[in-house]
Amino acid sequence: MGVVDNGKGEIMRVHLFENKEPESIKLPAFLKQFEGKKEADPFKVGTDITAMGTSLKSAQAVASMALLAVALMVVNAYILGQPMSMRHHH
Repeated sequence: MGVVDNGKGEIMRVHLFENKEPESIKLPAFLKQFEGKKEADPFKVGTDITAMGTSLKSAQAVASMALLAVALMVVNAYILGQPMSMRHHH
C-alpha cells in the first residue's frame, strides 16, 4: 500500500499494490475517501469511511494503514524539525 501526502499532513492518494481481498477494495470510489484526511480524522469504517461493497474488516485494515502512514509522516516531520509544509519530496 502506498500513501501520498501533500506535505501538509493530508493524504492526496492511496494506492494498493498487492491485494488478496475482493477487487472492490481497489475501486477508485473507495480509495478516494482517504483524500484530504489528516491524522486527527477518525479513519473508522462506519464513521468517516464507507466499506463500499468490500468487507468491513478489509476496509478497516486499509483505513488503519492509511492512518498509520499519515501519523508516520507527521512524526518524521517533527523529528526533522520541519513543519509539514516545508518538507521536501523525492
